Amino acid sequence: CDGGNVQGCSTLGGMYAEGRGVPADDKQAVAFNRKACDGGDAAACFTLGTRYAEGRGVSPDAEQAVALFRKACDGGNVQGCSNLGGLYAEGRGVPRDDRQAVAFYRKDCDGGNVQGCSNLGGLYAEGRGVPRDDRQAVALFQKACDGGNVQSCSTLGGMYAEGRGVPRDDQQAIALFRKACDGGDGQGCFTLGTRYAEGRGIAQDDRQAVVFYGKACDSGYARGCSSLGGMYALRRGVPADDTQAVAFYRQGCDGRDGQGCFMLGARYAEGRGVQADVGQAVAFYRKACDADFALGCVTLGTRYVEGRGVQSDAGQAVTLFRKACDGGEPLGCSNLGGRYAEGRGVQADVGQAVAFYRKACDGGYVGGCSNLGVMYENGIGVTPDVGQAVALFRKACDGGHVRGCVNLGGMYENGIGVSPNIEQAVALFRKACGSGDGQGCNNLGVMYSKGKGVRQDNAEALKLYRKACDLETKKGCDNFEQLKSRRR
Repeated sequence: CDGGNVQGCSTLGGMYAEGRGVPADDKQAVAFNRKACDGGDAAACFTLGTRYAEGRGVSPDAEQAVALFRKACDGGNVQGCSNLGGLYAEGRGVPRDDRQAVAFYRKDCDGGNVQGCSNLGGLYAEGRGVPRDDRQAVALFQKACDGGNVQSCSTLGGMYAEGRGVPRDDQQAIALFRKACDGGDGQGCFTLGTRYAEGRGIAQDDRQAVVFYGKACDSGYARGCSSLGGMYALRRGVPADDTQAVAFYRQGCDGRDGQGCFMLGARYAEGRGVQADVGQAVAFYRKACDADFALGCVTLGTRYVEGRGVQSDAGQAVTLFRKACDGGEPLGCSNLGGRYAEGRGVQADVGQAVAFYRKACDGGYVGGCSNLGVMYENGIGVTPDVGQAVALFRKACDGGHVRGCVNLGGMYENGIGVSPNIEQAVALFRKACGSGDGQGCNNLGVMYSKGKGVRQDNAEALKLYRKACDLETKKGCDNFEQLKSRRR
């Protein structure tokens, strides 16, 4: 290095970085890499750029990283081109520019670095900087996979599983997930574990699922740890073990897997495998939400509504429900619709309530369908349409939302939007009551009290009113006391 051999400077920097033959010294490593880079060693520029990008031995500086990766790329270091493309794709140190990202990833791929091919495939799959082209994405992922990039094998497996750019082929997908896993890719192991757990494209086998979730976890793929915790919690493929479940949930959460944090919060809330602790439950629900696990945001928002483990805060609840809804959780959309309908934590707006109930219903949360049905039944925020209300209540009830059954039963009892059918009303109230809905029990009690659709039976009515009351339905408590007093 002292004699002007810049590769010697670069190698010496590496020795200082690793503490080989000298005490580890990041500052010295940086100094020798800088000397090598200034002397025209493109690999040293790449190494120095990586340090600035990560803040190792220097203060983080994305703009400086851009300059060094550009110098490395211009000097023929294709990894520098790939990293420069990544910074353009993320908008770090430079304005985001997908076309520039495409150009640098392409240069990297053409230069023989399969990571660049994988990155370029991702942009074709997403239609960023180029028109979306799944076939081209598949070709690039295949090239990267064939070149030993196991993450690309996993991604390519996903393309075969979804039939994107290639005919759908579960067997080929599984083969690629297995190849990725065998190469140490945690996502491939996790996906293969999920396939075994669900029996998709392969014989269902919980023990094999446990094996592959374990491999994913061991490789540092946090979702694998969380899923392994779930297997211990549900006694699937392993003996039930709450302590192990908690340990793996915690490992997943420590790896920033939101689902692991959420499940750990639930454990603290219920006192399963750990001592119950509402403060810890809230802390882990918050971590789940911060990690963009939308159900964690919903649960945390509900805590703010109820004031459990946190001070009641309607505005904070709205913020969390909105984040959950934006994150694709339809329950968050339904809860947000409720906030707008009631004007709690946000200015009342029935139009917004309808919009969020509809989004929840369309997103698969049938409780949102029931709420939307109420709006149509009563003409709140929409033109009244009892036929539409009936359809929405039916969809909710068929989907397992018992309040939808209660509402549908009311329509049959009163002949609103459907021909009157007292027997059908009784059946729907009974279904709801049997599933623990207090309003359903109260309504069924009324039918027995009045002898509508059933033989009149005050004793049975009293039992149902009491059950409704126990389920915290005030009307059930009132009806119980009134009927009880009449029988004295």
